[in-house]
Amino acid sequence: MIEEENKNKAIEIAKKRGISVGRLFEYWLSQELNGSLPKDDSSES
Repeated sequence: MIEEENKNKAIEIAKKRGISVGRLFEYWLSQELNGSLPKDDSSES
């Protein structure tokens, strides 16, 4: 489940980029899989 605040932030980011939230998450996933995003151990809890 995605917290409401994070969901709303994702919607805002997607709107700014002119893409869907699904595409935004696909982009983030591909960046993570390619090692392009910085590691944030605090988000793993």
